[in-house]
Amino acid sequence: MLNSGGELIMTGAEHESEIGIFTYDIVSIPRSFGEQHPEVVTSFLRATEEFNEMWAADPAAYNDTIAAAAGMEDVGNFLDGEVWFSFPTIEEQLSEEWMGGYVQTNMKDQLETFVRLGEIPSSLDDFSSFVDSSYLEAAQG
Repeated sequence: MLNSGGELIMTGAEHESEIGIFTYDIVSIPRSFGEQHPEVVTSFLRATEEFNEMWAADPAAYNDTIAAAAGMEDVGNFLDGEVWFSFPTIEEQLSEEWMGGYVQTNMKDQLETFVRLGEIPSSLDDFSSFVDSSYLEAAQG
């Protein structure tokens, strides 16, 4: 869209800092799969971490791979710099700013907005049971 003369209305960073909207790419599995195959989940998360480290060291070398996997012709500004996407390390994901508490609180806050807007009738008091960091902890080694 930018190449066709469009303009950015709001970047990911603006969503986060100015109006408090955070988005997450979530890796979710059926609980039973994780219980039956924890080594598969842990291996997947390790491989993801390794790729993210390679990307962070040289984004341009891997942007075409990411674009192809996402079905995009190119990633353009989506991965160029810190405007849109970032790939936090396992250590960052396990911190208090992520899965150590913030993500759960943020989910509740965002759903409370939908309650106030009348989009949903109610929200849970706690989202901790929906965030399981044990596989990341195992992947961290």
